[in-house]
Amino acid sequence: MVKFCRIGNARRAFTLVEVMFGIVLCGLAVAGLASIIPLATKGQRASREYLQMVDVAQAKMDRLKDLGYGRLNENEISAASIGNQTANENVYQFTLQAGVDAIANATGTITISDYNPNIKKVVITVKWKSGGAQATESSHELQGLIARE
Repeated sequence: MVKFCRIGNARRAFTLVEVMFGIVLCGLAVAGLASIIPLATKGQRASREYLQMVDVAQAKMDRLKDLGYGRLNENEISAASIGNQTANENVYQFTLQAGVDAIANATGTITISDYNPNIKKVVITVKWKSGGAQATESSHELQGLIARE
């Protein structure tokens, strides 16, 4: 039979220096991840705002297409609550209501021009400010053609 003998109290364990080094590394990793969170939140908000404005522009374009080529005039566009005519005959403006449509203080313009005798070109531009205290102006432009039927 083989006998094992122990010499002293020799157990393997971490030293205080190793433990402190591990804690410092974990702390640095947590601090690095924590600094990324505000950037990710800001990016997510900007992306959400952009998608909302794309939806608004697309909805306006769909409503104009529903009106049709022959009804793209001041009376029909105003009656459909799509936009209000400006001093320029072919330019209409609209303002989005915060909480109802999308972002506060978002505005837009709709420009309608003749592409050829049977087609109208529609350009919808939506502008908004995002970013809180350091607000930056962003915009999205959507172009489409509406043909005579």
